Amino acid sequence: MNSGNQNRSFSCLPGFLIEIADWEGFNPQSEIEAPMPNDYLWGIIMAHQISVFAENKPGRIERVTGVLAEAQVNIRAITVSSSEGFGVIKLLVDRPDAAYEALRGQGISALKKEILAIPMEDRTGGLHTIAKVLSRAGINMEDAYGFVVEDRKRAVLVVEVAQMAEAEARLRESGMELWTDAEIYAL
Repeated sequence: MNSGNQNRSFSCLPGFLIEIADWEGFNPQSEIEAPMPNDYLWGIIMAHQISVFAENKPGRIERVTGVLAEAQVNIRAITVSSSEGFGVIKLLVDRPDAAYEALRGQGISALKKEILAIPMEDRTGGLHTIAKVLSRAGINMEDAYGFVVEDRKRAVLVVEVAQMAEAEARLRESGMELWTDAEIYAL
């Protein structure tokens, strides 16, 4: 640690640079664990997913799930996609920070990313309603997957978009709710 009053900066999230004027007494661990500015949209903390990048070979998912089980991280939803021998495993877990740290600690390439978790009715046209709101606002769904919470009553659509704040605003204006980390991981 630097005991002088030199300004230092570090990147904490893509597009954000934090400048610390006085490093004395600065605790990076507590600062990094604190919610950062782009975690807040309309005053709530957004939900996150973990993306794992892996070669598409037998045993890769076993390794990832083993690391998470050892870290006492519960997987709430999973999707796997692959192309040309490589894949992406996307996970909703009950403790995304712990999952990310456990995976990275075992040398597994992982990314923690904000997502929109949109509860919807489990009925014909439920997904179309959400897609229409985003499309009319000019927002592209870069990736999405869903799962049923209660058969014929409630489902959740997990969406990745580039314009998170705009997407949230348009969805809320249309009367839709969005789930936070706590709500999605408590399922």
